[in-house]
Amino acid sequence: MKKFLVRIKRSLCFILNYLREKYIYKVPKMTIANDVYSEGIHVFKNEISEDKLNDLLNDFDMRVSQKNDADIGQSTGRVYSEGLLSPVMEGLMSNLNPYLDDYFGTACWKIEISYYQESFPQLEVDNVPGGEFHVDDNKANLKYFVYLDDVLSKNGPFSCVPNTNGWKVKASFLRGLHWAFFEARKSLYSYLLDERFCLQNEIEVVGSKGTNFLVDTTALHRAKPVVEGSRKVAVISFNRR
Repeated sequence: MKKFLVRIKRSLCFILNYLREKYIYKVPKMTIANDVYSEGIHVFKNEISEDKLNDLLNDFDMRVSQKNDADIGQSTGRVYSEGLLSPVMEGLMSNLNPYLDDYFGTACWKIEISYYQESFPQLEVDNVPGGEFHVDDNKANLKYFVYLDDVLSKNGPFSCVPNTNGWKVKASFLRGLHWAFFEARKSLYSYLLDERFCLQNEIEVVGSKGTNFLVDTTALHRAKPVVEGSRKVAVISFNRR
């Protein structure tokens, strides 16, 4: 009975947050974060500076070298922390602050987690970190990505389906409610998911090292499989305070 009541409470909280995000917080307007509102993704025109990139690469090498190789699935190749994993990541925040204030409201956001990740070819898609179309959670969430090496189609680019953020697509509300009640992995992944639609409409982000972008991870997205080489990335995740 207690477990059932907890599920009901989570579901009611989701419905309340859903209504807030859809009708109060996310009012369409022309802002610097307009393409994040509308499309679900913003790719910055400029790569991060060479100095910042080198600092990230050095920090990445130090921290990932201490990684436990036994981890599988979403944790494969990942070193993460609540808040900022490293002081080096603080250097990325100055350019992000205006976008975060615009999207969430000034001082209305927080850093949830941050991580470095290196992905290699995997035999099973379940072992590819983020390798299936999914959303990250029910709550408002932005993720900032920096490619730490050149990423082309064959070495696992990030991919998303535009205009699926903010629970815009059919059945997204039911998917979110299912997650709130059951907290089952399939709620965010396969449940009521039109994979054919995703495959037909996805766009991939390719570019040289230093390529950086913001994503609303209520949009359907995935990391495409690494066919050759590897993909190194730094990520900072933000949500509403």
